[in-house]
Amino acid sequence: MKKKLAKHAVIIDLHERGFTSDFQFAKQGLWWIQEKIYVNEPYVSVLETYRFVRQGKAIMRTSFIMGIQILNHYERGILIYHVVSKI
Repeated sequence: MKKKLAKHAVIIDLHERGFTSDFQFAKQGLWWIQEKIYVNEPYVSVLETYRFVRQGKAIMRTSFIMGIQILNHYERGILIYHVVSKI
């Protein structure tokens, strides 16, 4: 049976295991916040993915927390992505 984790617990666990950089989606690929550079898709590997769903009466909020690795820099970090959809 899988253990249900909270978002903050997943982020803390990833940080403790060496996923120390932060990334966000951008038009050019991923924006590496600490280094202030763009990373192209071929250099990104998703190692772990966690999904959290919160459903209301009219909308559903889905959050993804991903542990990623930047292959040409040997750096690991966290990418968080949110999706809101109407039901």
